[in-house]
Amino acid sequence: RSSDLAPATRYTASVPAGTKAANGAVLAEKYSFDFQTERPQMDYSSQMVWHGARPKAELRFNMPMDPVKAAPFLSMKGGKGLKVRSPRPGEIEHKPEQVLILEPSSLPKPGSYQIKVAAGTLAAQGNLGLEKAQVVDITVPGPLQLIKLDKTKRHDPGEPLEFAFTNPVAPKELNRHLKITPPARLNGSYAGPRLYYDLRPDTTYQLTITPGLTDEYGFKLNKSLSLQFSTDRLPPAVIAPVGARILEASLPAQL
Repeated sequence: RSSDLAPATRYTASVPAGTKAANGAVLAEKYSFDFQTERPQMDYSSQMVWHGARPKAELRFNMPMDPVKAAPFLSMKGGKGLKVRSPRPGEIEHKPEQVLILEPSSLPKPGSYQIKVAAGTLAAQGNLGLEKAQVVDITVPGPLQLIKLDKTKRHDPGEPLEFAFTNPVAPKELNRHLKITPPARLNGSYAGPRLYYDLRPDTTYQLTITPGLTDEYGFKLNKSLSLQFSTDRLPPAVIAPVGARILEASLPAQL
């Protein structure tokens, strides 16, 4: 029965000589063949929630995994060691037995790193491992800083203010910590973050980002940031009627 077979295992099946078929024919010689059950494969990987500045990677496989058996096949390029463990209770909801959690043994410097899942990585059962090596990218963030605010010289009042930070910041979080003078009404916000304000044309604005702004990794802005920008004049525009029009015969024929 297939349910009695272990995963990731190579088997040899044999049919002994003398076995009779339904039509009475007899097998003259023993017949053997090899087959293997499903091998482990990595279905999904992601960088998980941050705790302070220590990243965690979630590796999800197609079968139960044993961190002790898998650990020798996992490494982080540029790192000083890797902790491999099973999820803690409640950490992963769906089939946690098929997940491995990877954490750097010590916090690397900010930057991008690669975790290598080597060919041959073993599952909890069986002696056949991963067929092909795979690579997982993780990012170690640094302190939160504002890189730039696009269009800080002459800004189109109809365009959003686009902020660039060293780490991801939610638009709503930025809006909570952003003061604009003279006051302007927020019309919408989008990832980036990009904030749409009801800005006046040909006006100079002062922006202040207050301390406490928190990025998605938990880093906070420790001091306020101030910058200034000016909006451009409204561009000239002409709206002319198009299509068929009816003009009164008694009135001048002009628009």
